[in-house]
Amino acid sequence: MKIELFHGSSEGRMVPAQKVKLLAPQEAKPSADLERNPRGEKVSANPKEEKNEAEFLPERVKKRLGLEPCKTCQNRRYQDASNDPGVSFKSPTVVSPQAAPALVRAHEGEHVRREQARAEGEDRRVVYQYVQLQTSICPECGRVYVSGGKAVTATAPRAETPYSAARQDASIEFLA
Repeated sequence: MKIELFHGSSEGRMVPAQKVKLLAPQEAKPSADLERNPRGEKVSANPKEEKNEAEFLPERVKKRLGLEPCKTCQNRRYQDASNDPGVSFKSPTVVSPQAAPALVRAHEGEHVRREQARAEGEDRRVVYQYVQLQTSICPECGRVYVSGGKAVTATAPRAETPYSAARQDASIEFLA
């Protein structure tokens, strides 16, 4: 597997093209060193060649490509910092980077549902709710991961309608 890294100019200008020597098309000869996989890509028949090419990559790139494990991502723990006792992640829990977005979103959904039930119990109405996921970059491998979340709920007292106020006045007069 050959991996090529391209570095662009940090100044935002184009790099001048180099002269390219054109080659005349030749007959394709099967090489003993290369085979093709089912997708038609060239694959080295010698696995040592693939290993040698990967040796020249920086450690961070190897971790990002999954060639080496990232200890920071493997050991990342998630814990709920809110004072809501009925939600998940009350104790530190290790979650894989691939599963973190779904689990954090589901956890914040628990907060949303509990706030809706609490507002209903206090005879309040929910004005708005939203969930926000925060992301960070792993310092070891450079991958973007979900680092946490926040659920926001705004409630207001239920407004009395003119009908209910008039009905209450009528019932008082009837009883008097």
